[in-house]
Amino acid sequence: MSAQTRGIAIDAQEVSARRWWRRIPLAVWLILPTQVTLLSIVVFPTLMNLWLSLTSWTPTSGVEWWQASFQGLQNFQELLGDERFIGAVIRTAFVVGIALSAEFVVGMSLAMLFFEDFPLKKLAVSAVILPMMIVPIDAANAFFMLFRDTGPINQVIG
Repeated sequence: MSAQTRGIAIDAQEVSARRWWRRIPLAVWLILPTQVTLLSIVVFPTLMNLWLSLTSWTPTSGVEWWQASFQGLQNFQELLGDERFIGAVIRTAFVVGIALSAEFVVGMSLAMLFFEDFPLKKLAVSAVILPMMIVPIDAANAFFMLFRDTGPINQVIG
């Protein structure tokens, strides 16, 4: 193999390495902007909360958040020793237990009711589903009103 042929082969490899993005499927490229946006919306606040939970910073301390003193797990030790926090956790668990049990009973009852055929079943199913359809209908109506000829969007851009 001559030096010139080897040079062409190396150039072809370099060109192939530079075009790595062409091997990624179109579906990945289409979903990538959304994934990056969601990741940035989730990752930054999570890391910020983690950092602030390990420092002594409060909004009223008069110190910038990046200058706050590092305390480590001391905040969590204080929290676990606070009677008000323990009481709040117990009350929250109680409310969640009651609400979850009630939702389960109602949901299972409706499922068992609608599993069997009975007169006016279609009307009953419609009555149960109707409240779930109000929110999308209201959102669609809001956008309809925004984009009407006399709506605020057309008034601004028109």
